[in-house]
Amino acid sequence: MEGVANFRVYYNGEVITNTHEGVTFVCDCPLSFAISCTMSFVELQNGLCNNIQSHILKRVSHLLYRSPVQAFGGLIQFQIIPITDDASMQQMFYIYQQTRSQVPMIELYVEFEQQSGMSTVGEEVNIDELTLKSMTKTMTETWQAIRRCKMKRMPL
Repeated sequence: MEGVANFRVYYNGEVITNTHEGVTFVCDCPLSFAISCTMSFVELQNGLCNNIQSHILKRVSHLLYRSPVQAFGGLIQFQIIPITDDASMQQMFYIYQQTRSQVPMIELYVEFEQQSGMSTVGEEVNIDELTLKSMTKTMTETWQAIRRCKMKRMPL
């Protein structure tokens, strides 16, 4: 799938079910991004980790899509679709292409998990040599993925 998709990403908030719209995401400071519709699941995860609270080393534990569904009388309601792999990413982009005139932005809720042995910047952590090599490799791969996906922030 080609093109660019507009995203609004919610984190450190909550998922509210059973509203008049179905599901709603809430957080203090949602972020907006534009990304390529050819981006992979791993590239999206890496981009989110590096663009949201980048001072904390973490990984994405859950990624939820607020998917529009046409309800009775033409009203739009929302349901949750977990994004777990490239196939669910492509399903999300397909739904976005079909509904972008009514819902111009993809809404995601992301939950992070701080990686074991990781800490916020400025705190001391004892890390053995093997773990350090693994972290260095992972960070290098992450930066390469970010350069490839060219994720850019958009103002709200």
